[in-house]
Amino acid sequence: MIHAAKDTLKVVNDFENKLTTAVERMKLFGTIGVPEVHIKVPVQGCSHESKLPNTEFNLELGFVSADASLGSCPFTAGTALKTAKLSSDDSDTPSATVFYSSSEGLGVILDVDDSIKITNVLNKSLVTENTLYKDPVPVAGMPDLYSHLLKSLTTKSIPPQFLYVSGSPSNYTLSSPSFFSLIFRKPMISGDADEGKVDYKVKQINRIQGMYPKKRFLAVGDSTEMDPEVCGKIFKQHEGFLRCIWIHMDGAKNSQARFDAAFEGIPKDKYRLYKDSDIGTLKDIDVARGKC
Repeated sequence: MIHAAKDTLKVVNDFENKLTTAVERMKLFGTIGVPEVHIKVPVQGCSHESKLPNTEFNLELGFVSADASLGSCPFTAGTALKTAKLSSDDSDTPSATVFYSSSEGLGVILDVDDSIKITNVLNKSLVTENTLYKDPVPVAGMPDLYSHLLKSLTTKSIPPQFLYVSGSPSNYTLSSPSFFSLIFRKPMISGDADEGKVDYKVKQINRIQGMYPKKRFLAVGDSTEMDPEVCGKIFKQHEGFLRCIWIHMDGAKNSQARFDAAFEGIPKDKYRLYKDSDIGTLKDIDVARGKC
């Protein structure tokens, strides 16, 4: 009887914990953005205070995304960070952290869901479960791989830059902020067509290329959605910008005809299709020297 009571108590506690987590995350999906807010960005040590344009109104968080000049900043590659005190029209003053990144060197552009984090985007019940109350779980072997890339892609004392490009709703990505260091977000729009997802990610990666035209990147994605098509377009649009393309073959959309179409005209030694069992071997590839 005591054992049964303990088991019952554990089930109740697990349910309550999951319910509490789900309620907190659902609040993010109910957030309404505040339009027409001006953001000031003074950064410690920089000569200029930047002013960002108005936030946009949408059904979410009122994001503003824009390039901004901070004047002269005494940053050194590989050193620490600078603190920004953001202020807005409504007197809100949150803190933010500014990461220095050299205009040259190497980097990694990554998808998130089912590339580095288990989401199961093709299974509605599992994606709901992972979104609402489960803690984020990395794809096995990927944290170790990225620790390796941090060392192997460092060139001339310039550490690689890791940029996350996701088509997931911003509400979803914000449910686990500690899992990411930087991510581009989009408004939550249901029923996005595949073409829309391609256009969105291509646009965001084009922004990265505009900011870092001298950097060279390894692109890491997966086959559950449209990453092969996105990477194929970017490779052909900006010669040399993507040094390598790695696609995690996950789910059922792995026909050779699909990959042939996505990578048409791209040398076969510039892209790699890998399975879970191959992740441990990716550390043996010398991306810094142009191997893929």
